[in-house]
Amino acid sequence: MMKFNKRIRLFALTALLLATYSIFPSAKAVGSEVDYVQVDMGPDPAYGIALDEFSTRNSALPLLRIEGGIEIGGYVYPKLIYMNYSNQWGEWLFPFERCQTAGAFSEGWAFVKTERVHGYVDQTGALVLSLPSEINGGEFHEGVATIFNFEGKPLRVIDTEGKTVFICDQFSDIGSFYNGVAVARDLMGKYGLIDKNGAWIVNPQYDYMDDPRGNTVIVNLGDYDGVIDLAGNEIIPCTYSDISYQDAYTDGVRTRDEHPLFLLSTDSDEEGLADENGTILIQPQEQFDLTGDFSDGVCCAIYYPYKDKPIPLDVPIPKGLVDLSGQELTGPIYEEVLTCPEWPIPVKELENNQWKFINAQGQAELTLPQDVQVIRGFQQGLAQVALPDGENYLMDHQGKMVYGPLPPSFSKSNVSVIEFSDGVAWGNVINDKIDLIFDPRLRDYTSPWAEGEIEQAQAAGLVTESNDSYFTFRITRRRFAELAANLVEKVTGQTIIPAAEGTFTDTDDLWVRKAAAIGLVNGLDDGSRFSPNGYINREQVAALLCRTIQYLEKETGQKVLIEEGSLEGYADVGQVSDWAVDAVAVLNANGILQGTSGTSLSPKGTTTVEQGILLAIRAYQKFTN
Repeated sequence: MMKFNKRIRLFALTALLLATYSIFPSAKAVGSEVDYVQVDMGPDPAYGIALDEFSTRNSALPLLRIEGGIEIGGYVYPKLIYMNYSNQWGEWLFPFERCQTAGAFSEGWAFVKTERVHGYVDQTGALVLSLPSEINGGEFHEGVATIFNFEGKPLRVIDTEGKTVFICDQFSDIGSFYNGVAVARDLMGKYGLIDKNGAWIVNPQYDYMDDPRGNTVIVNLGDYDGVIDLAGNEIIPCTYSDISYQDAYTDGVRTRDEHPLFLLSTDSDEEGLADENGTILIQPQEQFDLTGDFSDGVCCAIYYPYKDKPIPLDVPIPKGLVDLSGQELTGPIYEEVLTCPEWPIPVKELENNQWKFINAQGQAELTLPQDVQVIRGFQQGLAQVALPDGENYLMDHQGKMVYGPLPPSFSKSNVSVIEFSDGVAWGNVINDKIDLIFDPRLRDYTSPWAEGEIEQAQAAGLVTESNDSYFTFRITRRRFAELAANLVEKVTGQTIIPAAEGTFTDTDDLWVRKAAAIGLVNGLDDGSRFSPNGYINREQVAALLCRTIQYLEKETGQKVLIEEGSLEGYADVGQVSDWAVDAVAVLNANGILQGTSGTSLSPKGTTTVEQGILLAIRAYQKFTN
């Protein structure tokens, strides 16, 4: 089993369900477990930390900025200590290095400056595109990125080979490309939109522009905001004192990037709502303000009965629910409303310190005891609640406290809201460590298409300790080296004598040294670094597994890679690196490595734990059948 810093036994509070599914906390039952790791921020005292969430966009390698504190004139100001990236397992991409400068991962690459490298690295931390020491790099989007001098002035837009796409002499700033366009600022400080040749699509005329969403861009002229499309056509005139994006969910899926909504504010503090076509859904009015997210067309409204008057500190501001047309669904009857991606949503009535979960018609579907507080509404089937002792639990739609208590950073004195993304969620920093909690529903989950072969692999002893849970997580170089070396030992029946400690500068892991001893793995860059915590992509997996099978063929005298390979028919064959073509082709031809579809190989895509296990059992069966 995978080892974590701490595992907490869970206790479930079984709900006695009445018509409104009221919960009685005296009924208890034993539940499951929650796994989490504490990511060490290092020996320097941390003043604060800025971090990203895990996502496909950042290759599940979010950037963390660790800051210390400097006191000047009685105030404490943050000062950058270092930057680094965490993988899904809470392990540093650069375990023994500190990034002096770093950017977010995008399209599998990130700009990094350490004592060792200066340029773009891939998901293993290997340098893939070097840049001069005086240059900083922006994020890659749609295959191009802007590089800047140390003063932040854009110099060139480059492609993934480092070739110049266009020179930035006429620009003082350039944003990321989106749908073929980017926001740019000219030398006079005016904003417009450019194409990938550096030509103006929308001439520089605005005082500010937001990044595009959907087919729209929020723009500013003087004191007023408006919205245009990516061709420069006016959608909403620049007559509003402020326009901002309004988050929205449909069936639990965020829709703001594809179909944005716009929150409109006027000089007289009236607030309205418009859609991506400029249609006014809610005419600007002063009765209520919208807050939170729209969930299936319903949003929280805040009512201000004390307009132009001081608000009494001891009187809650009433809230209610409205729909996309501004129709009031409930009126101002709640003290709290937590709109969330999924229904029912949590509310707390005025003068009644009791949380309920209501449906879109305002009817209570679940009522909590008065001493149970809601921290977050339902997301992916779970809501977060706090019990009277301050311990936090995850609750299902039936009102059962199925997971918890949660780690220390989710306690009464240190409340964090769990937002699972890619199977994990960050907590708070406590004693220079930050909790990374694993979605307990994924601990033993395997994809339906992988279940049978994983059971076979477990029976054959091919599933190693660090690969025996969270099968849908991305597999690291260390974990796959462990699978490969263990495969050799199971087929040959012999224990590998590991290479000496110090073979690699960044790990002395036993399985990695075993794999290195028989030539299964190589170091990166100059060969001294292994990058144990970096993700391994599909073509790298193919090369490592092919070396493993070839080693076993030599040791056993069996020839199992019989078919010669060809990658004809795969549309993305050109993305396979030259050094990996033969390995990908021969494994594909012999039924070990399959495409991600009938026409796609996805050679640069990451590999999951369960995919790695399937490769191991297929190779094993070639020798044992």
